[in-house]
Amino acid sequence: LNLSGVWDTEDLNYNGILDPGEDLNENGLLDIEPLNDDLGSDGLGPQFLEYPGPDADGTEANGIPDLGEPDFEFADNDESDQVGLTSFFLRSTQANFGYGGRNDEHFWTVETKPGTFEIVPGYTQDISFTYGSGYIQFNAQERTHRYAIALLFGNDFDDILRNKRTMQEIYDKDYNFAKPPLQPLLTAFGDDGRVFLSWDSRAERSRDPIYGQDFEAYYIYKSTDPTFNQIKTITDAYGNPLLFKPIAIFDKKNGLKGPHPVRIGSEIGGDSDLGIAYNMGTDSGLEHNYVDTDVTNGRTYYYAVASIDQGYHPDFWPDISEKKDLLPISPTESPVNIQIDPLGRPIAFDPNTAEVIPTEHSAGWREPQVSSEGIEHVAGLGTGYIRVEVFNPLLIKSGYRYRVEFEDDGSLARYDSLNYTGNLIRMTISSLTENTNLAIIDDPQNDEISERYLADGFRVIMHTDTTAFDPENTGWISGNSQMMAYDISNPGQELFVPRDYEIRIMEFGADTSFNRRPANFQIWDVTDPENPFKLSFLYIDNLPEFGILDEGDIITLYNNPSERKSLWRFKFDYPSTVDTSDWIPPQQGDVLKIVTKKSFDRHDAFEFTMVGNDYSNEKAKSDLDNIYTVPDPYIAVNPLERKVFNPEEGRGDRKIDFVNLPRVCTIRIFTSSGRLVRTLQHSASEKNRRLSWDLRTRDGLEIAHGIYFYVVEAPGIGTKTGKFAVIK
Repeated sequence: LNLSGVWDTEDLNYNGILDPGEDLNENGLLDIEPLNDDLGSDGLGPQFLEYPGPDADGTEANGIPDLGEPDFEFADNDESDQVGLTSFFLRSTQANFGYGGRNDEHFWTVETKPGTFEIVPGYTQDISFTYGSGYIQFNAQERTHRYAIALLFGNDFDDILRNKRTMQEIYDKDYNFAKPPLQPLLTAFGDDGRVFLSWDSRAERSRDPIYGQDFEAYYIYKSTDPTFNQIKTITDAYGNPLLFKPIAIFDKKNGLKGPHPVRIGSEIGGDSDLGIAYNMGTDSGLEHNYVDTDVTNGRTYYYAVASIDQGYHPDFWPDISEKKDLLPISPTESPVNIQIDPLGRPIAFDPNTAEVIPTEHSAGWREPQVSSEGIEHVAGLGTGYIRVEVFNPLLIKSGYRYRVEFEDDGSLARYDSLNYTGNLIRMTISSLTENTNLAIIDDPQNDEISERYLADGFRVIMHTDTTAFDPENTGWISGNSQMMAYDISNPGQELFVPRDYEIRIMEFGADTSFNRRPANFQIWDVTDPENPFKLSFLYIDNLPEFGILDEGDIITLYNNPSERKSLWRFKFDYPSTVDTSDWIPPQQGDVLKIVTKKSFDRHDAFEFTMVGNDYSNEKAKSDLDNIYTVPDPYIAVNPLERKVFNPEEGRGDRKIDFVNLPRVCTIRIFTSSGRLVRTLQHSASEKNRRLSWDLRTRDGLEIAHGIYFYVVEAPGIGTKTGKFAVIK
């Protein structure tokens, strides 16, 4: 793209994240040129999750079509042969017909022989099937043949036919169909009554081979079922469950919102139109964090973050791609998959999915907060402030010290490079403990609640003052006069420089304005008390006394360099609440201080230290009284127990949870007669700070109903006893 003749990328480790040292052009972005089809012999590029890095044979980004790259030679479906389905053999896995998958001879000579299409009727249980395409002749030198197979399912026969037409269309187009964005990389944390989700932004750099860089939105899914079928409640026009219902949508602010103009399947033809469209959101803006507070401690939740592209309709995106004559298409969605075993237990997670169990914190845990020293304004003259809000307490690093700094545009520096700066344009949050920048926020806004301000589990909320006259803090710091300065500065004429001034009343002729008016005062810039300096001014001396500061006079402050520029203009008068007979004019030795509100600039800095998210044995001792069991009493079932998906599993697991335990402890459970039933060892992890008991004895037998007692022993902390009931 930059006409350098080579493929350029700043993502040196191919992780999709702007790491330290990778921002070569210092624009704050991870710049990656698209490889398009020049992916090398493995056909994989940085936009693929399984990307191993550049090909060792040098075929990636060499500007030459190589074997293995898309749409070339064997990777081009138009240059391959379609054999089609030549055999199909279906039977019940329970039936015993004297043959089957264990009979190699029958498998070869009957089941896969071209022309065989057999369905064994009458089965009502699990099925097994064999299908084949052949025969195919291999040349002596050939080692590999690739096959393309579409395995179709449907809720009814018509649904299968619609799916078949879709698959054929995809194949006929050489797989040059809309490609969903990359799956985000999801991280999830379970807290007390909350679940924190965060994900990366690599999906936003996805590039569709036809429709270009078309990422649009994130869908947030939540379910207590690892298959997510629980939330597959959005049906098509035929009543078939089709889409998951999200709990939140974060989409670009670009005008594409509400139902998409292209219905799912309509791009293929009327027979495939499912009569349903994607919800493109509300122009909420993209986020990469979400906090779910609608959770129950101890319950297992499954989350997913799916990325959605824009689809295409010429009325919305005429310039979405450099390619011409694009066909309208509905949005596509990245996969959401959690693999489960036959008992419904998760065994593998896609990178955009997670399992989370929110729980109470272990005994002795200290809530994170800013240390007792507070937030210190260690440098600068800005009159605003910052607040620190804990966002994710599990990420807070106790004892770490942080610094917040600002940058300005230097727009005022040309008038006085030693004292003037400019308007706020950037805020930086850094860790002094680790000596790293954590967040760089361009054009920071007052009181903005945004993920832009997140760092190490906390959010910085900024409030900077707009440069303005501050009448509340302006007044006589010496003397009793009631005469006040009133700001009459004009935008476009005065600079509104954020500085503080003193008007020092002296003898007649103490200074002269540059329009040669004598004055009984001098004006000093006292913004930096250690380095005050005298200012030039324009003095309009109205009645009653010549050369004496009194009511009706107007003073315009100027910077001192030869390029005189007016800074502020003030008119002096007495408040209407003071009777004329009570006026006290300024006397020699009186000082009027004029104060302005000041925006943060390059000189301002705040520092603070975070504490908490750690454990105290002293606090753990007092927290022992908070230990209890869930549920109590246990009546036949615990709603927090794992759902049973396979009826052959039977009742499934039982459990009682011990809550608010110390991080390390031993629990002994006794019958009401004092007989030891079970000893449990607990060592808390961040994923699960509760301890579950399966209601079985140390011999593996199910317990009887009744009252049970427990003793919790925590080394160095103490002992807690309690009881609970089990009703079968």
